[in-house]
Amino acid sequence: MLRYFLEQQQDEAKRLRHARLFDNLAICETEIFARHFARYPVIFLTFKDVKETSFASALQQLMLRISTVVRDFFADPKVREAARSVRDRLDFGTH
Repeated sequence: MLRYFLEQQQDEAKRLRHARLFDNLAICETEIFARHFARYPVIFLTFKDVKETSFASALQQLMLRISTVVRDFFADPKVREAARSVRDRLDFGTH
């Protein structure tokens, strides 16, 4: 549900479908809903297909999936620009 609440949608039909999931829930009547619904980039990650037989191989598969998802996430120019903006505002003690 968090994904459907937070995730930005370019497709208006999909955004409306996600909004309908919250119909008749108290959150719909709050300022939080209006301010935060469908406004954030979301990294979605599922491990349902990781069916390895050892911890080591499962860990390897998980690391591969995470790296792929993060790479794809940062491939979006808007995400890269937002990350650059945040980085530029932070002081990492390099001055």
